[in-house]
Amino acid sequence: HLEERCFRPGLNAKLVIAVKGEREDLKKCEMVTQRMRAEFGDDIYVETQVFPEASEEDYLFEVWIVAYEDELLFSRRKHYYDQEWPGPDDFRSEDLEKLVEEVRFHLSEDAKNGFLFT
Repeated sequence: HLEERCFRPGLNAKLVIAVKGEREDLKKCEMVTQRMRAEFGDDIYVETQVFPEASEEDYLFEVWIVAYEDELLFSRRKHYYDQEWPGPDDFRSEDLEKLVEEVRFHLSEDAKNGFLFT
């Protein structure tokens, strides 16, 4: 991510979406990409990583933010394999605004200052 910032000075974060590559998941990736572009413009880069070798039992759909700190924002897999994970079983359009707010925090001065002083 730091190398990308050298080539794109306005870039503040990267959102990584990891999926198996199923059609419905790719549609969700496009929905997230378009919404992030509309909200944050060049402040964030959205990257979809496709892992066709993942099995169905992997339940692969994860959203990570790489900013001042890296954080898992959504995981279908964790929903199925970690009883303490608070997230839903799938990413839906109604989850999009919550994701926007989480990304907004990770781009904020509070996140930057919290990272710098920990």
